[in-house]
Amino acid sequence: MNTKTRAGHARKQGRNGDRKAIVAFVVFCAAAVLLGGASRPDEFANALLRPVAIILGAFALWNWPGGRPERGVPIIAALLGLAVLCALQLVPLPPALWMSLPGRDVVIALDGLLFEQEPWRPLTVSPAGTWNTLFFLCGLTGGLLTFLLLDRRRDVLVLQIFVAIAIASVLLALVQAQGGTDALPLYAKTSNGPTGLFSNANHFGIFCGIGMLIAADLARRDRLLAGRQARWFVFVAIAILMMAGALISSSRLAFGSATLALICSSLVFARDISLFKGAGARSRKPAVNRKVAGIAFAVVIAAFAGFFVYFSLLARDAGMGTFEEAGLAENLRFRITPILAELASRHWLFGIGFGSFADFYATIEPSELMGPQYVNHAHNDFLQVLIEGGIAAAIIAIGLCSWLGWRLLVLFRGGNATRGVLVAGLFGIIVLASVFDYVLRTPLLAFVVACLAIIWTSQAEEQKQG
Repeated sequence: MNTKTRAGHARKQGRNGDRKAIVAFVVFCAAAVLLGGASRPDEFANALLRPVAIILGAFALWNWPGGRPERGVPIIAALLGLAVLCALQLVPLPPALWMSLPGRDVVIALDGLLFEQEPWRPLTVSPAGTWNTLFFLCGLTGGLLTFLLLDRRRDVLVLQIFVAIAIASVLLALVQAQGGTDALPLYAKTSNGPTGLFSNANHFGIFCGIGMLIAADLARRDRLLAGRQARWFVFVAIAILMMAGALISSSRLAFGSATLALICSSLVFARDISLFKGAGARSRKPAVNRKVAGIAFAVVIAAFAGFFVYFSLLARDAGMGTFEEAGLAENLRFRITPILAELASRHWLFGIGFGSFADFYATIEPSELMGPQYVNHAHNDFLQVLIEGGIAAAIIAIGLCSWLGWRLLVLFRGGNATRGVLVAGLFGIIVLASVFDYVLRTPLLAFVVACLAIIWTSQAEEQKQG
């Protein structure tokens, strides 16, 4: 076989491999859109999504090309580290060792009535919850492998798919606002009001803010619409749609996330216009368009403020949810904060087991906090990671956050300020959401956030332009 024949054969194999990677990624995205919007372990949709994700992950590993520079290693390593920790929590321990762990007094008292001899038990308080977390991590890893199988030149395609998902979610939420949440029957339990592709209004609203950041990145890459002059006007339309979604969710957390996304998008816009200033010096038309685009951004901000006033003060008469109603549930989250701090101080060493929080909290819940609302999560993922996973899980989380902070510093120092703003916006939204909620326990959100972190922190994008 001569050199030209070998080169042609290699190109053909490369095209076939690229098509396979795209198909695997699109299949996973479709599955995540239809089945990945809920975090509850008892949702049947999760039982359908995880086998699909694991099979696609195995397909990605089987077709993994040799010699490709690796990216996303810290995120994959963190997921595998947490998976190993889950597996260790499921290993049965000798009775003497298990009884020495804090918080097992109730179970020990019951065992004394049921068993003559204490049985061997795993560290986790809820083995079923820990198995659920392990399968969640395996499914998320499988989905990320389908993304990493793609050539990095397909990053724009990935961003376009994600912004299309965000738009579809808002459009579905608008339908739900008119016709009820039965528009997505796969999820047995949902929040009151529109939730889009998710089962939780907070998660839907936060995804709207992330969708705005993705649209801003596509606009500055000139990939929202053909033609450099029109791209920011298309972004303005998408931004208004995303803000409408965040506001109809009636979530204060969603409003805060959308506000942060709007600020970061404005900075991306300002930097892009400054880079385009040279072209405006040669022609008046670009300068005029810059002014019009600036006015459009001002209209977006004014519309956002108007929407907030409407949903805060006037939506009650229209029979829609308001921020005050959302605050009733948020009040309970603040009231349990001292309990969470006490749990963290008692279980910081080994943890109670991933997925065990709801069952364990039910055994210590004060009577004055009991009511129609139940606590299924700590609504503070930083504390819940420490409570459930102990110091080992905290070290993994701190290591991953440190890597993101270091990459953010590298981007700003390396002249990639625009990508630095995008990473800062994404990181800020997730930190804000994790302090008050559990967004990264939802498969679709966790997958999109991980992919964006890999894309925006990658070094292989345009030099000194990001």
